[in-house]
Amino acid sequence: PNQFQEIIGTSRAFFMKLTFSLMLGIMFFPSKISAQQVFTILEGEEAVSIQGISPFATTVKNQRSQYLYTGDLLQNLNAPNGYITAVAVKITQLALPSTIQPQNLQIKMGSTTMVTLPADFIPNLPVHYSSATENITSTGWYTFNLDTPFSWDGFSNVVIEFCRTNVISGDSFEVEVYLGLNGEYRTTGLVSNVENGNGCTLSGTTTISLPNRRLIPSMQVTMTNPCESNPSAGIAIVSEGNNYCGEPFTLSVTNETFASGLSYQWQASYQDGTNFVDIPGATLPTLTTSQDFATYYRRGTMCDVL
Repeated sequence: PNQFQEIIGTSRAFFMKLTFSLMLGIMFFPSKISAQQVFTILEGEEAVSIQGISPFATTVKNQRSQYLYTGDLLQNLNAPNGYITAVAVKITQLALPSTIQPQNLQIKMGSTTMVTLPADFIPNLPVHYSSATENITSTGWYTFNLDTPFSWDGFSNVVIEFCRTNVISGDSFEVEVYLGLNGEYRTTGLVSNVENGNGCTLSGTTTISLPNRRLIPSMQVTMTNPCESNPSAGIAIVSEGNNYCGEPFTLSVTNETFASGLSYQWQASYQDGTNFVDIPGATLPTLTTSQDFATYYRRGTMCDVL
């Protein structure tokens, strides 16, 4: 298909303290995806309220759990790369009394090449959802619409962390889980009943037994509406800081097309901002790099042909 590039804006990069030339190039391709989709991964085989496995095992006040979902689970469902805007777990039993609800909840997400989780936590995952109280009043799929969508590259494994801090405890919520194969240790968790604790800061080696670490909650993920027409290039932004020669900086974009089925390619021009070359491996929505002399940058955004 034909392609063309649109220059959104330019500035100039100078000498030691760098203000960057950002020219956002955009390449348009037609897309054959037509509807937003919800993907159900790891259909459950049983229900559990086991502490550290059910993210809402409210027999304890403080809990932190991480779950690993391999990228092939979404690939096998023909899920496009793009933004995950919601996640859901399947509630199979409510807690008692009904006044007990998950409190001070955070959901964190990140990409990884790991195929099993370590016995301690993957640190510093970004927070994509938070709430003071979740009012779960019925069984079935309970959906969390993320505050900040998660960008999935189409192949990486995804770690999802639930952590919460409850004031009161009682009987647990049960959730539907899938039992993995021997060696598929994809759940890590810790709990405590400390008064005025903080489940999101729990750390150390998990107390979950190896057989139970094979249990992982069934999960649904909702992808954004797929790209159907010419994507918008948006406005380029440089991360804050002094940005002196050799110092790392991050290039990102705002007000862009927000969709699934998009691919990216950052390019650089080391001359006059007209002759651009692809930056090897720079195919993510953002680019962290450094430079020693004035450089122009732009990002190509493409609707995938599926």
